[in-house]
Amino acid sequence: MDITNITQNLIKGLEQKNTEQLVTLSRLLNVALGKMVMASVTEIEPVTPQERDVLLAQTFKALLQINKLANNTAALSPALKIEITRLLDQQTLIKSPELKWVNLLVNGKSLLTYTDKPLAAGQTIPVQLVSPQKLVLLDLQQINNITDTQKSPAVTFNLETFLSKTETSSQQIKQVVADNLRQLLPYKDKPTVLFSALNQWQNIPKANQQQLISPTLSQALRSVAEQIRSPLQLGQPKILEQIIKNSGVFFENKLTAHSTAINQTISPTILNRTYTQDLKGSLLTLLSKVNQELTGNNKPLTTEQTVKLLQQVSSYIPIAGAATATGDTPKNSLPVNSLTGDIGLLIQQLMTKPVNELSDKELRTQLLVLLQQHSLHSLAKIQLQQLTSLNHELDTKDSKQPNTSWQIDIPVKYHNEVQQLHLQINREWVDDKNSSSENKTATKVKQWSVTLRFDLPTLGEFCAQLTIIDTSVSAILWATQETTFTHIKQHVENLRKNLEGEGIQVTQIQCIKGMPPQKSMALSYSLIDIST
Repeated sequence: MDITNITQNLIKGLEQKNTEQLVTLSRLLNVALGKMVMASVTEIEPVTPQERDVLLAQTFKALLQINKLANNTAALSPALKIEITRLLDQQTLIKSPELKWVNLLVNGKSLLTYTDKPLAAGQTIPVQLVSPQKLVLLDLQQINNITDTQKSPAVTFNLETFLSKTETSSQQIKQVVADNLRQLLPYKDKPTVLFSALNQWQNIPKANQQQLISPTLSQALRSVAEQIRSPLQLGQPKILEQIIKNSGVFFENKLTAHSTAINQTISPTILNRTYTQDLKGSLLTLLSKVNQELTGNNKPLTTEQTVKLLQQVSSYIPIAGAATATGDTPKNSLPVNSLTGDIGLLIQQLMTKPVNELSDKELRTQLLVLLQQHSLHSLAKIQLQQLTSLNHELDTKDSKQPNTSWQIDIPVKYHNEVQQLHLQINREWVDDKNSSSENKTATKVKQWSVTLRFDLPTLGEFCAQLTIIDTSVSAILWATQETTFTHIKQHVENLRKNLEGEGIQVTQIQCIKGMPPQKSMALSYSLIDIST
């Protein structure tokens, strides 16, 4: 018997089998080798002792076969070495007490696998096809490998956390959106004081800052402070475009785009830049660093812990020594409303204290707790804007020409204060007024409307709304303060001439004293939980 021929045939067959499995699994899941995708956990069941024994027996049998082959082979091929490593890892995993069956939904395809990772039904997790038989469940350490002095990444927290359900009917998605809107709507009109506090923080001497917080937290604070814009930046179209993209509302889209573009896990450099240049990414990083210093745990917050904190931010704020990273409500807590403005007052006090007093543990903990809560408050507002956009889209989801809407807040430094500039962009399909009467109901054109609101100490409340169809524009300007209203009226014709000079057809420019009424959110379902 020619042992050599048998060995070579077996190796060739194994390599061909791996290739076939890779093609099959890749086609089944529509996932390329090395690409990271998001999967939903639909069901979890414990592995019984009998099932564990069967898995171990299968793995041992495969290892025994390769071991016999190795005894008749001078050198193992790369394919056999990879297979041995995979089987040994699989054997260790099967012996884990935490082993469980997991049903995953990957790109619309159901897949049964097993893991020892702590997962829950409804959770959204990143997975990666790394070999023909190995679909790896990635953790935050693998995804967010941002390099810093502590080697600790920021947490990923996005809308998929809210929308990951076993069933994804339109009505169920609407209910999930309604549940989370119900939690976040109280923050709609609350002022965000974090940016004003960070503006004050910059005035504290560097030596004093170093006594209060670590270098990594200091960098996280700088990243958030860099998201505060100047009026000069807002006046430059290209910079304004980047400001809108980095407002936090499109954060998850950018992460997904980077992952898809390079067809693999996002590189640390790109991921770090995405976080630091985006408002939501910077806030998530700040929140993670604050919690690490509060708890002494260098591990970043998980998505579940961040969700719990965000859900509870309206009801409590932990006092010194009572902060938790799990989101559990501490016994010693105070209503968040009672401390809403205290972070600015605390920073003012820190500016006057001697350096040797700034290392006081209670003082530092108080600062960290307030940073934690106001970071969560700012994140809640961004999350509310994202959910509002999703709600708007769901209303016309089944239409051939769905409408879209985005709400964006931009922190702007005005003199020595930080004010919020509110921007709303809508895209709707409306009847074409230029079409003939018989086709008027059938012809639709794309209409963009942009609404800009702010309330500045010297100018008062101001609102501008532009409606754009192709190259034609109409504008309505509102102002509550008499001097501002008069100033606008005096410059309306200059605005018209400038627009027409750019080749824009101005159909109307109107000035109105006062402010437009706030539009209520259109919902086809109730925001009030009547189940109890």
